[in-house]
Amino acid sequence: MGIRRKMFLPIAAAFFVLGGVSLVVMYFQLDGLERDFVSQIVQNKDREMNNAIDTASRMTLEQAALFSRLPVVISAFGTAHSGDIHAESDPMAQKAREELRAALTPFIKGYAQAMDGRKFQLHYHLPSGRSLVRVWREKQVTRDGKGLDISDDISSFRPTVMEVNRTGKPVMGIELGEGGFVFRGIAPVVSPDGKHLGSVEVLSEFAPILAKVAGENQDMALYMNAEFLKITGALRDPAKNPVLDGRFVQITAAKNEALTKWIKADFLEKAKSGTVMEQHGGKVVAAMPVNDYKGNQTGILVFSFSTAKEAAAIHAVLYVFLGLLVLLLAASSGAVHLVFVKNVATPIETMIAKIRDITEDRADLTDRLDESRRDEMGQLASWFNKLTSKLSEIMCLSSAVLNAMPDPLFVSDENNRIIFANMAMADMAGKTPEELKGTFCGDVFKTRACGTPDCPVRCAVEGRRFDPDTYVESIRHGERMVIKPLVQSMRDCNGNPLGFLELAQDMTAVVRKEEELAANLERIQGINAELTGVAAGVAGSLGELSRQSEEVRQGAETQRSRMSEVVTAMDQMNSAVLEVAKNAGRAAELAGQARDRAEKGVSVVRQAVTAIGEVQGLTFSLRDGMEGLGKRAQDVGQIMNVISDIADQTNLLALNAAIEAARAGDAGRGFAVVADEVRKLAEKTMNATGEVGKVVAAIQAETKKSMDLTQSAATAVERATALSSDSGKVLDEIAGLVGDSSDQVQTIAAAAEEQSAASDEITRAIGDVDRISSDTAEGMTHSVQAIAGLSEMAEKLGRIASDV
Repeated sequence: MGIRRKMFLPIAAAFFVLGGVSLVVMYFQLDGLERDFVSQIVQNKDREMNNAIDTASRMTLEQAALFSRLPVVISAFGTAHSGDIHAESDPMAQKAREELRAALTPFIKGYAQAMDGRKFQLHYHLPSGRSLVRVWREKQVTRDGKGLDISDDISSFRPTVMEVNRTGKPVMGIELGEGGFVFRGIAPVVSPDGKHLGSVEVLSEFAPILAKVAGENQDMALYMNAEFLKITGALRDPAKNPVLDGRFVQITAAKNEALTKWIKADFLEKAKSGTVMEQHGGKVVAAMPVNDYKGNQTGILVFSFSTAKEAAAIHAVLYVFLGLLVLLLAASSGAVHLVFVKNVATPIETMIAKIRDITEDRADLTDRLDESRRDEMGQLASWFNKLTSKLSEIMCLSSAVLNAMPDPLFVSDENNRIIFANMAMADMAGKTPEELKGTFCGDVFKTRACGTPDCPVRCAVEGRRFDPDTYVESIRHGERMVIKPLVQSMRDCNGNPLGFLELAQDMTAVVRKEEELAANLERIQGINAELTGVAAGVAGSLGELSRQSEEVRQGAETQRSRMSEVVTAMDQMNSAVLEVAKNAGRAAELAGQARDRAEKGVSVVRQAVTAIGEVQGLTFSLRDGMEGLGKRAQDVGQIMNVISDIADQTNLLALNAAIEAARAGDAGRGFAVVADEVRKLAEKTMNATGEVGKVVAAIQAETKKSMDLTQSAATAVERATALSSDSGKVLDEIAGLVGDSSDQVQTIAAAAEEQSAASDEITRAIGDVDRISSDTAEGMTHSVQAIAGLSEMAEKLGRIASDV
């Protein structure tokens, strides 16, 4: 077999063996990657579910706390405690129920209207373990198909209520109810003097959480431990809620029937203690425990997802890698073969031909081989050309070659004494090559291996193998130096030992770069992991915050529109009040003129009769004006009723906004402050409206009195006209009546002016509310835009972290 095959076949075999090993390693690595990917998805879903449960539970507790200290709640509980709180049909408890329903039903209806008909389930309990009122229901319970309004006993199946009333501390989390899993937040109700009165509870359904947690191409199912069927009466129908092997009850069924077939009782039993998963072809089924508010396992959440796309991608990568590996191996083998033929085989064949000529005495000794090559074959040709040169020339050339090496190189005997050292070795020791002869190599390198059985030269002397990849540290010119020792025994042509050649290859720069690279990679991995986690959390939080901000902005827009309507109505009312004031002023002037003429008419009867006629006409006009004034006062009352209704609606909107802000947590505290200010302004508007209402009532009363007096004046004028013979006495009476009418009209004018000032003040207050609403709407619009931009930046940050 020729040298070409001897060299090429082992190289080719090594390439193919290496390729096969690489393929196997790659396969197992990708398979492990797929398992890790599936496990990560399951863990993320578990964390997502727990976070959703915690968020929903805390939201119900925050909402319950909002209704725990209201004055009407404290008053109603005081009413209930004045009776027998242990009785089912106590009249004082019934009175307390009616008080709470009357006060809180507008909030319940406002919430349902704002939340697309979803009920706000608010429940108050007595310390005795009885239900005081379920605000969202018209009747407390239904027995034998009939609704009853009683204080039913819930102590046997509501441990959360009993715990809050026993300890006085709030409780939140999952508790099983009549319909299954429910989120509950229960807060104590305490009087201002610190007395425990009972508890208040807000309920939230579990189904929306499942819909929120379910991801794309994922199917979910919820099971409850069958032992809790004694509590959940609504789940006892096997047709709607099948029982699995007598151990688990199906609450919500999976959309995919295949998932239902894969779910077995033993599989769910394993999930009681922790998350478990199974592989079914291209589908993964995982189950995790659902715990109640005390951390006790009460149910199992099962979800499935497909890994077909990921598996296909992994296999595609494997096939691409296989193709590239085959291509690389073929190209490498061909390149090695070509390089070997050109640089090794051809020069060797030329040398063989020359040697054959020399042995057969056909060679021309002056003929030289090509020495232009810069590799080993060029050196071999050079040494072949100088084979007949003198020994001294060979030694000089050898010394020059050794000294030209940048790394320390020396020859030592079996006792580690230096026989020969090149210039790099001498430079390291700070001596000349001649001074180093006879010294020990350990005196130069001073490494931990020197003088020990691990010394490279000692290993070569004893015939032991020395690992060629070993690095040792030394000191050169006071600085750290990492060297890679290479030792080779030297023998002459007869096999006699000449010594040991050791090359101390300087690897300091390489090791330093490797250390720096390892440190940089570790920092990059840490930063990338943190960056990925931060980007995902910010994107999820900003998505929820953007949704809540949009809802608040819409509420602010609605409030701004309502305030604009209120401002318009107040302008109209103010105009009407000013008109009333002008009419009353004119009536006062006419009454004064009538009184002056009546006094002058006492002396002259004819003039008195004429004046009486004029007074009669003015009196009728005044009566008509007073009737108009009465109608205007009624119109003002109707407008004030509209303003009161608007103020009530504004107060309800502000309370709903505060509830939504509380649900948003820390992210909604800023808007909660704005919503509270709007509620305060609405209360001020209601108070001002009440004051205006009182003034309007007074105006109506005075107007009625003036109308009665005007009617009396008209009657007196008619009587005076009929009895002209007694005109003097009648004129005196008319003068008195006209004076009284003038005083009443002036009173009406003053009241109308006061009403106009109050209307101006209300208009300014409502204008302030309108500006605040506009500023709120505009601010929330800017907030939504800013959150949207920040969300895009978070998504971009997540993509950058994934790419890294």
